[in-house]
Amino acid sequence: MNKFYFRAFNQFIYVLTRAFISLKQKPGFVFSIVSTMGVTLGALLCVLTLAYVMLIKPLPYPDQERLFMAEQIQFDQSNKQNVKGFNYPGLVDFYQNQSIFSSASLVDYSESSLIHHDNAPIINSSFVTPEWFVLSDAKIIKGRVFESTEALDTFNPVAVISYKTWLKLFSKDEDIIGKSVYTRNQNYTIVGVLDKNFIEPKLNGNDFETSIWFPWDYNATSENSRKTWWGRSHKRTIIGKLPEAKSVVQAEISATEYINETWQGHIAGESFFAGWQMKIKLTSFYQRIIGDIAFSIFTLIAGTVCLTLIACLNIINLLLARFTERQQQTAIHAALGARKSNLLVQIFSENILLFSLSLLIALCLSSFGFRVLKQYVSSFLPRVNELNLDVFTWSTAIILGVLFSLFFSIILLRTIKYKNLIGLLTSSNKGVSSSVTQAKRKKFVFGQIVIAFILTFLSTTTAWQAIKVITYDDGINSDRLLSLEIRMEADVLPSRKEMHELVVQAKLALEKLPEIKAVSRSNSPFLTNLNTWSLTELTTLSQVQPQGKNVDEKYFSMSGQRLIEGRFFTREQVKAKEKVMIVNQTLASILFANESVIGQKLSFGTSAQEEYAFTIIGIVSDHHIAGQKIMPPRVYRPNNSFLSMMVETVEGQSLSRKVIEEILGDLSPIFKVYRLESLTKQKSNLLIGQYITITVSITLVCFTIILGAIGLYGILSYSTQMRRFEIGTHLAIGAKRIDMIKLILKDNIYSILLAIATSSVILIILSISFKETINSYIHWQLLPIFLLTLVLISAISLFACYWPLRKLINHPPVYALKMSE
Repeated sequence: MNKFYFRAFNQFIYVLTRAFISLKQKPGFVFSIVSTMGVTLGALLCVLTLAYVMLIKPLPYPDQERLFMAEQIQFDQSNKQNVKGFNYPGLVDFYQNQSIFSSASLVDYSESSLIHHDNAPIINSSFVTPEWFVLSDAKIIKGRVFESTEALDTFNPVAVISYKTWLKLFSKDEDIIGKSVYTRNQNYTIVGVLDKNFIEPKLNGNDFETSIWFPWDYNATSENSRKTWWGRSHKRTIIGKLPEAKSVVQAEISATEYINETWQGHIAGESFFAGWQMKIKLTSFYQRIIGDIAFSIFTLIAGTVCLTLIACLNIINLLLARFTERQQQTAIHAALGARKSNLLVQIFSENILLFSLSLLIALCLSSFGFRVLKQYVSSFLPRVNELNLDVFTWSTAIILGVLFSLFFSIILLRTIKYKNLIGLLTSSNKGVSSSVTQAKRKKFVFGQIVIAFILTFLSTTTAWQAIKVITYDDGINSDRLLSLEIRMEADVLPSRKEMHELVVQAKLALEKLPEIKAVSRSNSPFLTNLNTWSLTELTTLSQVQPQGKNVDEKYFSMSGQRLIEGRFFTREQVKAKEKVMIVNQTLASILFANESVIGQKLSFGTSAQEEYAFTIIGIVSDHHIAGQKIMPPRVYRPNNSFLSMMVETVEGQSLSRKVIEEILGDLSPIFKVYRLESLTKQKSNLLIGQYITITVSITLVCFTIILGAIGLYGILSYSTQMRRFEIGTHLAIGAKRIDMIKLILKDNIYSILLAIATSSVILIILSISFKETINSYIHWQLLPIFLLTLVLISAISLFACYWPLRKLINHPPVYALKMSE
């Protein structure tokens, strides 16, 4: 038995050696296959690993299937959902008294500025209770995590930092434990550093990565909000682990009953909330982190699979050309008694060598792709930072290599007409064309064009939709606008009135700068985390919950919002904080669809009271935030934002952070520049997903066109070579070049037109089958994209027909006749 295996092994090595010697003589052939499949498989491995990490690989937390995040949803008297988010006292009460989780933690996501640190960096911060570190399985390399000494209402000012924070902000200081960070007018002692390999559960979005954890007690919620039962925040929540014996449905019912009953008891007597209900929805960590990304991943897989199919057709054609060159040698083997199985081993040995080289390139490209994704896409796609050349990638690469090698070997062997091989020895290569029939070549042409047409059209359409979103004119001259956020930091702050006066002086000082045209004490229009306001229309008593914003008289001119009806705020109204409002078109249509809302009143508070009512004086155009699909109702009130400003620079001028810091520092040392960024940057950040879509789509189009052109050229080049004697004969008896071009086109035009027609039918079927999903994509603007796709595919098809022919028709007829000998 051992001798048998030894002999088989030696035979295998011998076959591989012969295959290596044979391939060594054809470097061009080897380069074509290795480069084509190396690039294609590299993209496929990258996408498959991405899909595995996102959709299959378990989260790196113990009992991850039992970890959930709670979400409070509010319903009005008509059982219509209006807002989401916990009110502060209700959340804390639920944490203290809940019975659905075996272990639970409060968490509030925020930002902090490390004022006493170099350059006062802005970092993401999370305010949590000690259980958070246990639930997320946070390991430490220095110090400790939060303990009972940091539990609710202990007010112990300590902090735990991430490994990246320790590395970047503290230069990996070995004596970091016991040192402090200062933010939000509070000094915190660092008690722990998390492990380098810790992966934070991204429950607040992929772009939020916590740098420092603080105890829950120090979250930024105001004292007033900590007592308000009808407030809400989207950034604070509770996470926990469900017991094995309790289902999600049971837990939601139990939690809803408790939190709704408690809330109703605290708002009893408030007519505004009559008939309202609260509901708790539990979302698993997996659902929260992965979200709705599955469709995008499957779309990406489909695109790379299509590219792989095109590459496969190209490889088949190259292998057929290789067989044509070696058919005399193959015929000799057949005549000497070689069976099909022997031929299969010979072909497979060459293929396994070729695909081994291809996979080495593919793995290198995959590794490079992972680095690119981590750098540019980690804020958009979940779990990208977990991408590595792991066991899945290596095993997938090996499996693909073996399967593709075997697949191409079988395909090539089935293409060969084994019975005709021996006849080739006595026919001087006549009948070569019979080894690969014209019908099969036309099928290759048909398949190449169908796949290339569909993939090009869909990718171009996707890119076009993303371009439309990016180039949408929102009316904002963002190139000249800056968003400025300042903070006041000191051990002892002045009174609220004195701080307000300092901000007024800061605005006046900034307006005197020659680089500045105007300053508005308003937030950037690109901020998406606006609060919802509960309002009642006094005439109809209808209740609305629009997004609310305090703005001054300069905001609308800077935000580019047009006045539809009425008037804007005046400087006097802002200064006096008059009880007037401006609404957007969406809110106006909700309040009164068929009549003007000018003069109508909206009341704050929990009842329709005149003393809390604001009169609507204007309607402005909707402001579509970049990338936003739904236009929410909005209302604007005349009031200065306390610490946020919009700065408009003079055309051609720029403004640095250093200049602003000097101006503010001259006024008071308690001023700190928290954030200064252009609105162009803010807009780009909101559109990162669209930019990624365009990049991926254009890359797919380019690969499709290139691979399609190479594949069609190879197939038609093979076909032309098979007909060189016929072409030479036609030329010898007086046929012109154009006649030969027409001859080749005539033979292939049917396959080309049939492929285009089939592609069109498939696209129509897809548009009908998935009408609801792609309804927004179906409109007349797709016609130019269809025509562009038609032109591109037609161009590469004509190129593939003409280019192999040019050598034969640009030389004397004897050239083609000699080649056919």
